[in-house]
Amino acid sequence: EGGGDASASDPCMICLTESSEIEHRGLLDCCGHMYCHSCIVKWAAVTNHCPLCKLSFTSIGKVSMATSQVLETMPVEPKELQVDQAEDDDMIPEGWDQLYCWECGAGDNEDQLLLCDNRPCPAAYHTYCLGLPAVPE
Repeated sequence: EGGGDASASDPCMICLTESSEIEHRGLLDCCGHMYCHSCIVKWAAVTNHCPLCKLSFTSIGKVSMATSQVLETMPVEPKELQVDQAEDDDMIPEGWDQLYCWECGAGDNEDQLLLCDNRPCPAAYHTYCLGLPAVPE
């Protein structure tokens, strides 16, 4: 589970506002994590996954910091983040669109190429050239 170990005394992990300055908290039904109510409502307009544990939430409880009572509960529609392909392509460094395996020299099966994490290292290897059954998670 999400491990709802956050308490009302913790700062908002979205905006980092201290709990003493927060009037209302937003309590997630999936895990018990709490944020500034306004922060998590804005977050929920984009995705319904908890910023900390990534569990899906279906409602946000508005909690009074003065009384610790849930004042209202707001339902949240499921949403999945959409990645803009053009924006994603811009993240590929120049020259990296022509990768090849340093073991076999082939540039095919790009979905099986593992890339070096240290930039600007250009090394790439097919999973099968390294003896791996698939790309690791």
